[in-house]
Amino acid sequence: MEDFQELMGMDSQLCVQALIVSLILTKLTLLISLLFYSRYQKTYAGFSFWIGSFACSAGIQLLYFWRETISDFWSIGIANILLTLSMLLLFEGMRRFLDSRSVISLDLCIAAVFSAFVLYYTVMEKSFLIRTSLTTGMFAVYTFLIAREVMRRLTGNQNKAGMILTGFLLMDLGLRILRVTAYVGNVQQERPFESTVIFLAGFVVNMVVAIGSAICLMMINGSRLTEELQT
Repeated sequence: MEDFQELMGMDSQLCVQALIVSLILTKLTLLISLLFYSRYQKTYAGFSFWIGSFACSAGIQLLYFWRETISDFWSIGIANILLTLSMLLLFEGMRRFLDSRSVISLDLCIAAVFSAFVLYYTVMEKSFLIRTSLTTGMFAVYTFLIAREVMRRLTGNQNKAGMILTGFLLMDLGLRILRVTAYVGNVQQERPFESTVIFLAGFVVNMVVAIGSAICLMMINGSRLTEELQT
């Protein structure tokens, strides 16, 4: 009986790893698609930032896949820094797309300070709750900032695509809040490669958000190009 349970546990872990690999391949495919799009289609200021955001997102999944092989500094700390950089690039890309402003040094300083706190609660004072709360708060702030830019400054089809993009980000944010809530309720840290409801929900949300966001960003760029051609 114990051998059967151990075999089932191994099969479950392999299934989880297969899901992670499929997510990695999906994000790499989307990254390549965005690169080809920018190569053969006119793009505007900020689109390269969006490509960088997807590169960071793919890097996060790669680090998570090696979670039990490499140190927490890389698999958790650096992964969370990449998450911060991914959202920063998405936000700054939206601002550059609208008025070609460059990255503001203050934003980079704030991101650096936040990253230092995340590393501290990953390496020095290991706290899943504080670390996850910090990343969730950061994600919420950037989601709000992106939504504000979309509602205030995008018009027509660009606005519609931007609102859908915001909806995808809110889905991701909701999952992150659920993870924090589940931890507080169970007082049990989520283990990697464990087939839980939250993990499976995270896989579905990650897949939907990644594909949907890439499509929305190309729609925003394409809508602007269409409007220019019509004028």
